[in-house]
Amino acid sequence: MSLTAARNTKEYSPDSKPKGFVYPVKGSTHIQNGSLVGLLAGLLVPASANPGIKIIGCAQQEADNSAGADSAITCLVFKAPFYWDSGTSGDAITSANVGSDCYAIDDHTVGLTDGGNGARPRAGKIIQVDSDGVVVDPDGTKDEGEKLLMFPIDLASITAGQVIGALTLPYGGKIKSVNFLVNKPATTAAKLATLTPRITPAGGSAAALTGGVLALTSANCTPMGAQVAGSAVTAGNSFNAGDAIDVQGSSVTAFGEGSGTLILTIAAA
Repeated sequence: MSLTAARNTKEYSPDSKPKGFVYPVKGSTHIQNGSLVGLLAGLLVPASANPGIKIIGCAQQEADNSAGADSAITCLVFKAPFYWDSGTSGDAITSANVGSDCYAIDDHTVGLTDGGNGARPRAGKIIQVDSDGVVVDPDGTKDEGEKLLMFPIDLASITAGQVIGALTLPYGGKIKSVNFLVNKPATTAAKLATLTPRITPAGGSAAALTGGVLALTSANCTPMGAQVAGSAVTAGNSFNAGDAIDVQGSSVTAFGEGSGTLILTIAAA
């Protein structure tokens, strides 16, 4: 629930000098002193579960623009690590999560997950958890690069069902693409199998990606070095730290030989 009064928000390192910036406030908006705030199309708003908001810091004054137009008033914001409340249940943050990203639930609460498929804005990097709350650095570096998850596959071992067991990941991200690199060609004709990655949220049920289906056949699994691309990934591809990825096989006409490497390209969330 969003703030209705000022919050005495504790700064993590009061001896440091946080960077103060003044931003124009969005129209029909009321910002409480001590609230978590961000920019929406360049205008300051209270943090909420809106992925379009870019979280920037902690408001240092009340700014009531409820009856005003965009930019009618401004608000001072400090960009520095501050203490915020932790989410609950699957969004509860503990000391084991230090170093991970967290996400804004409202203007004083952060959670461990993005709410599913990027429904919440990133609040920053978790740098401390103690009795006062969760310390979040809004300028904490986000991993914007890509990672490759690579799994060796013996084509003859592919059956209907789980081909690669559940792998729990220590970071969040999105499965961007699915590919297969042929190491040893298949030579027996008329063989085929499909592979589909699935994501299992912590404590939840597995769900296949929308897209990302890799169709392997005798024809495309030759020669050595051939690359087979999966179908375009369009949805259901986001995961959080602690979620698991596995790969399911289906439509199998058993291969007699051949091998390769399944490659999942992972982009930052």
